[in-house]
Amino acid sequence: MEIKKFINEYSENIKNDKAAIFIGSGISVNSGFVSWKDLLRNVASDIGLNIEKETHDLISVAQYYQNKENRAALNKIIVNSFSKPKKFNKYFDIITKLPIKTIWTTNYDHEIEEYLKKNGHDSIDIKKTNRSVAVENNNSNTIIYKFHGDYEIADEAVITKDDFETFSGKRTAFEAILKSQLLSKTFVFIGYSFNDPNLLFLLSKMRIVYEQHIRDHYLIIREIKKNCYDTENDYQYDLIKQQLFLDDLKRYGIKAVLIKEYDDIYEIFSSIKNNLDSRKIFVAGSSRDYGEWTLEKARYFLFELGRRLVELGCQVGTGYIEGVGPELSNGILNCVSEKGLSISDYLIIKRLPLIGNSDEHISPVVREMYQHNMINDAGIILFLFGNNRYDGIIKPSKTVLEEFERSKKYGKYIIPVGATGYAASIILDAISKENSEFKYLVPHIGTLKDSENIKKLVDTVSEIILSIRNSSFEK
Repeated sequence: MEIKKFINEYSENIKNDKAAIFIGSGISVNSGFVSWKDLLRNVASDIGLNIEKETHDLISVAQYYQNKENRAALNKIIVNSFSKPKKFNKYFDIITKLPIKTIWTTNYDHEIEEYLKKNGHDSIDIKKTNRSVAVENNNSNTIIYKFHGDYEIADEAVITKDDFETFSGKRTAFEAILKSQLLSKTFVFIGYSFNDPNLLFLLSKMRIVYEQHIRDHYLIIREIKKNCYDTENDYQYDLIKQQLFLDDLKRYGIKAVLIKEYDDIYEIFSSIKNNLDSRKIFVAGSSRDYGEWTLEKARYFLFELGRRLVELGCQVGTGYIEGVGPELSNGILNCVSEKGLSISDYLIIKRLPLIGNSDEHISPVVREMYQHNMINDAGIILFLFGNNRYDGIIKPSKTVLEEFERSKKYGKYIIPVGATGYAASIILDAISKENSEFKYLVPHIGTLKDSENIKKLVDTVSEIILSIRNSSFEK
């Protein structure tokens, strides 16, 4: 499957809360953890086997070791191997920045949990056992299903033939939930080899029952590389075998997304993030006075910009501050009405609870929480005008300038329409000196700064948003 097509389709599933991801040990290896084969390397040696000759039957290696030693010895190896990461993992970092609410993994480690917390997922429900699956946490925004268990309860980890053979009885709830979600959500499998007999058996049962009505899913997998082989015959053999394997996965509705290098995984998910970021915009701005702009011109610009953002499929957040929020919202609502769309899909009003047009009653902690939420929920921050009255004098808004600093801190895309003046102009001037961080703006800085043509300004903002959305995987 073409990578760009996958990016667009999976992004749409995330947007509609129909996406799930299944992460295998191939991703945790990048944190410094061992692969399943390396986990059992010394185990194999201890029982007189060569792990390189047992790659396709690692389950039996674990079982033979348990037969010879005991489960406690195997548990100790699991705990010692997965309790502490050794290095930063860019794959987990980018994946957990996405609003994917359903995550499945066969990994025993805690990397997914830790990166979710690092990237702002404040309520995570972790399902490790049948009992935990049965308990619903209504406050969680992300659920992790640990299909094969967790190193903290190593005695219940799925690793031996016994564990796999009794899986359906001991982890029934996992099978039931996964079966349901494979029908209702679109999964992407990464770092996963599909050697798990329980998952394959589950997929085969679903194929028999639902026949051609199985939902499409994706596997990201690296193509066979010729330079990894000593002989042409070995290369051709594995190339044929991989293609046969991928063709077979189609029976289960799983499409292969072939990549050339493992680093392509990071680029793909970065592109998905860009795609999603370009659809969530927060408009930072206020205007007690339009300066050199006439009232009619300013209102027309904001109205047309609001309409264009809807046409681009953007959900717009606004603090609904005087001179910008209401005028922009008018354009958004007009377009939503014409097209018969849902208001909540395109407009979110996040106004501070002012009393008597004052925010003096709001505590600094609450204010910070509120402003953090406004910025953090968006991918692009659009700055327009930005002024306020201080001691009776119109000056650039301190709040809007603070929102600029906050946007930079959170790594947001920033689009300041400097031609509207005040804080937006100051922000554009500052950005013009930092071209390396804002390359997507460089071709448009002149128009953003000086243009008096409303259509040209609206078109330019639109082009920038689309350039961010389409800064997609090019390999």
